[in-house]
Amino acid sequence: MSARGLSFGAIAEAYERFRPGYPKELFDLVMAYAGRPIRTALEIGAGTGKATRLFADLGVTVTATEPDAAMLAELNKTAPPNVTTVRAAFEDLRPGETCGLVYAAAALHWTRPEDRWSRVAALLEPEGVFASFGGQVQLADPAVEESVRAARAPFLENDEVPSPDGTAPGEEMQWPGTELQQSPLFLDVQQAVVKRRLTMSAPDYAGYLSTVSAYLQLPRSERQQAYDAITRVLPETVEIAADIIVHLARRRSEQGRHSSLRDHGEPHTTICVETPPPWSPDTETLVRATPLKIGTTSATEAPAVAPTPGAAALGPMAARPQTPHGPGGLSVEWDVGRADFSRIGRGRRPVRGPAGVGGAHKPRAGAETSRSRGASAGRW
Repeated sequence: MSARGLSFGAIAEAYERFRPGYPKELFDLVMAYAGRPIRTALEIGAGTGKATRLFADLGVTVTATEPDAAMLAELNKTAPPNVTTVRAAFEDLRPGETCGLVYAAAALHWTRPEDRWSRVAALLEPEGVFASFGGQVQLADPAVEESVRAARAPFLENDEVPSPDGTAPGEEMQWPGTELQQSPLFLDVQQAVVKRRLTMSAPDYAGYLSTVSAYLQLPRSERQQAYDAITRVLPETVEIAADIIVHLARRRSEQGRHSSLRDHGEPHTTICVETPPPWSPDTETLVRATPLKIGTTSATEAPAVAPTPGAAALGPMAARPQTPHGPGGLSVEWDVGRADFSRIGRGRRPVRGPAGVGGAHKPRAGAETSRSRGASAGRW
């Protein structure tokens, strides 16, 4: 997660106080898309728990992951008993038990793009649902918006977060839907908008601005000057347009995924897993691995054994030797943490990947987990 994405801990209490929560209409939209009951969910970047509470209060058992200790402490103050908190960044989660839903409440743009979708897919059941939602909080009155823009100008040109993939605001499909449409791991990508209009007092709106990452990047003295300048031009109350843009996608089933990857030649990922030699092409083995460093290849290229033991990445396979033998590294077509390849192992021995496979969602060493006794609006 980026340094900017980790800047919210210093204002965790303000974040919980001034950020708007999420309406039941959002929950209903996700459940209608799923088309079946969802009992378990994993949340990426839970923050102080605004989205966590929405899903947990309506009966979903939530694993809420958040890398910042201060944000997680705020979440734990109000977490329902069916919420488990995990102090870990998304990139540090290890595939294990899968969920019916993985979602991010305006936190996905803080995650690293490398391997993002294979990591999400590894946490989902086959045909499980991924949801990403959030949106800018904007002043509804154009005149007030212009006054605020002028007051902010000496300190910030704007306070928005640009699209991670450069998608223009006017495009029909916005990020992350644009990326999901390109991923062979997901299908049925949809975009929807939940309309939301709010009224805030001028002090509360200024409080909201104190939780916006663009202002948090300013030196403390300039930050306060910006808040003061904006507060002076605000009316007593302000109308807010805070529409929630929702992106939904479904993880492909095992059968559908293999059909997409092999029959249509769409891109997929490969990983090198360090395993004991030798290998012979006379038996079957089950490969389970977590991503170390993933390279992209073509589904039309056959898997091969990497010639160097313990290699972290394979990259394109076209120039690699197509041999069943190698001193230690096995190259496999890998996606969502599981692959079943026939005739590549000896004695039906399981290939064991890095620590964390087969257990619950486990952060790397040092990550903290807790079961809440009692459990985020978008971070921009």
